[in-house]
Amino acid sequence: NGISIQNDVFIGPNTTFTNDRHPKSKNKSYTLERTLVKKGASLGANSTILPGIIIGEMSVIGAGAVVTKDVPAYALVAGTPAKRIRWVGKAGVPLEKIGEGQYKCPKTGAMYKEIDSETLVAQ
Repeated sequence: NGISIQNDVFIGPNTTFTNDRHPKSKNKSYTLERTLVKKGASLGANSTILPGIIIGEMSVIGAGAVVTKDVPAYALVAGTPAKRIRWVGKAGVPLEKIGEGQYKCPKTGAMYKEIDSETLVAQ
């Protein structure tokens, strides 16, 4: 309950979604928190997604990552807790930095611009 998954999402084996931030046996004050996985995201094997999270469009979650906060569009996150380590393009390939706030996809040649540390947009 509470999980919404948009089109073209890859969910790797043993990915776990949780929907209660404070699970307890016989919890009468259970609060369902909604999770949204946006179009084109890719969730690596054995990743764990905590409740109330938004996984951004075209983002990539590394295998085994524990996602504790929202993931921006085009972000590649990994670790426990998951942190952004790179930007990825629509092809899912890490982008090459070609200038201040400018990125290029080595696979497609598509260009991207970093607006701030949490926002990347296709040009």
